[in-house]
Amino acid sequence: MRGVLTRWVVPVRCAGCRRQPAHLCCHCLTTLQFALPFCLICDQYSPHGLIHKTCTHLTIQHISLFYYNHVARNLLKLYKKKPYKAYAQAFNQLLKYYLHFDPFYLTQKIPNNNVSIIYPASTRSKSLGYDHIKILVPLVAQGFNIRNWKAVAAYRSKKQAKQLKTIKSKTKRAEFLLRHSYTIRPKALRPHSNILIIDDVTTTSVTLLSLVNAVINSGVPFKSITTFTFFKVRLN
Repeated sequence: MRGVLTRWVVPVRCAGCRRQPAHLCCHCLTTLQFALPFCLICDQYSPHGLIHKTCTHLTIQHISLFYYNHVARNLLKLYKKKPYKAYAQAFNQLLKYYLHFDPFYLTQKIPNNNVSIIYPASTRSKSLGYDHIKILVPLVAQGFNIRNWKAVAAYRSKKQAKQLKTIKSKTKRAEFLLRHSYTIRPKALRPHSNILIIDDVTTTSVTLLSLVNAVINSGVPFKSITTFTFFKVRLN
């Protein structure tokens, strides 16, 4: 009854066009372009989404589903800035749509057992009333058919979060993020588990690399690291 009243008071409209009565209509869904697999370090094409051996010795696979466009911008704006938790279902649609085609056969390599799913804890969770990334964790786990998983939050100190808000330059923000890595409680991670790091969107991959550093700095042994985002912003 509560869900019916919510839909009556705040009717669901497509996050992309705001016209169709759906979380994400078919037309807006088909405007999204599959993102090519790339290296997290140099942002160049990589056939299997792995970091190039010339960039680092670590073996890390990355998957971004779609390139960022006006539909992605509108969806993230609605989901982040307004308390519309219902729009999490749009991300579920995105994942199902991508898995239906699986254009680069990347998702087949995602481990589906004994997985620690790491997400960056939102600094706006108190004002929003929910953590927008945390809500996506079970959707991702269900979409990839992951069994025996555990959600682990990565935190940044309040002082660093306030400092980050004052930095406007993208270059300086990237330098700050790499220098001040996230913190993960070692007891929260499962020893010898597969690590899956998730976020909503990536531009320069700095946040993802910062989370990778946090996993390594925790000192907890792990089997593999995979990073995942729904959207990738084109840099060129």
